[in-house]
Amino acid sequence: MDVYTNPPSNTYSLGTLFTLPTKAGGVPANSIKSSNFPILVAAYSILIQIIFASLWQFLANLVLLFHALRDADAGRARYVALVAFWNSSNPWTAITTMGAFLCQATINGGNGRVSRPEKFHGIILFLLSVIIAFGGIAASIFIPNAMSLGPAAPVHPKSVFLPELEDIASSSSIRIDRLNAPAILRALGSTEAFKDVTARKNVDTVKTTLPGSNATHPRQRYDYRYAITAREFGLQAPLEFSHKVQGSCITEYNWLRPVPDIADPARFNGYVPFDLDPVEPILLDPTDNMTAL
Repeated sequence: MDVYTNPPSNTYSLGTLFTLPTKAGGVPANSIKSSNFPILVAAYSILIQIIFASLWQFLANLVLLFHALRDADAGRARYVALVAFWNSSNPWTAITTMGAFLCQATINGGNGRVSRPEKFHGIILFLLSVIIAFGGIAASIFIPNAMSLGPAAPVHPKSVFLPELEDIASSSSIRIDRLNAPAILRALGSTEAFKDVTARKNVDTVKTTLPGSNATHPRQRYDYRYAITAREFGLQAPLEFSHKVQGSCITEYNWLRPVPDIADPARFNGYVPFDLDPVEPILLDPTDNMTAL
């Protein structure tokens, strides 16, 4: 049975700052709609490209200011490299021009026309161009991707507020329970829908076969242990919170018993969990795949 229902649109507070609990601690975050996230990523990618383009222009001005005026007696090859670097409209063009300059300096500069310091300066300009060019691409890929922290948002306080009810009549209590039932089913459905956020993989279990076990009535015991932290609970504070749980469960056959006060006791059995007599048992028909009546 599928019990998952979409929560109301005002369940979560969007556009508000909150602390997202993670394994490494609390991380400041801001929640937006999933449909708006691709637009935000594209905007940040464009912004990063603009920043690196401005950085390239700033770097070119610094090179023009310090590189050419550092040595008044510099050779002509240094000025050739400077002109090639300055005339490059972007770092990719500078990589091509500075690479061509270094190739010419290596091939034709062996006779001393291109000194070692001039080659060194050309290598520096080439490396700066490579860093700016590939740095812009890497930043455009990894920075917007790092902005996504996961499907999380702070819940609106009115969505989780439960008033304290005291001294209410039994009929009112039943009515309140009926109103709360959809919320409980919604929580169960949400847990099943988002299995990756559950703590099932963190549960340690130990299986033991109990004495008296046989093929028709196997008797087993499961010991379980797990811990749920503030991250699993989605708590913003305290982040160091940890709830440790341990327990066990065993196979029990005594809860399924014949019910004498029924028209056909041979056909129907009563299921009395935890021996809660005289609570009315749940009648089970073994010929109908043990369906509850």
